[in-house]
Amino acid sequence: AAAADAEAAAWAGSIRVEGGGEADPASEAAAAASRDAALVAYVTAHKVVPLADLAAATGGSVGGTVAALRRLDAAGEVTGIFDDVRAAYICLTPAEARAVAGAIVDAGRVSLEALAARSGEWLDLEGKGTAGGCGGGGGVEG
Repeated sequence: AAAADAEAAAWAGSIRVEGGGEADPASEAAAAASRDAALVAYVTAHKVVPLADLAAATGGSVGGTVAALRRLDAAGEVTGIFDDVRAAYICLTPAEARAVAGAIVDAGRVSLEALAARSGEWLDLEGKGTAGGCGGGGGVEG
């Protein structure tokens, strides 16, 4: 133990801390805004996005990506559905969001299986008619 203490003391004399501090709030905000823009661009370009792929593409964790998508949805930047079965996010156009919401309102309580079975009626899952356009708020969770 004495030899270990002596070695630690020798190393401690060699180590010097030159400075410390906190991250610049402005640069953190800019990085967050850049990541948000990347998230929006990625989901609007790809329509159906596995969350792990989205996190990898934008340099975040899956949990952080889900939280960011929820925040962006609440702010009206994107509209979409979280597909818990496939761990994916499906970006919706405003017309698609209205169609899904209308189907739920018309039917009352709807199972996820029933929604999935009829989703082809309401959703352009290949993004053919979106022209890059998923957008604005009011997403649906599934």
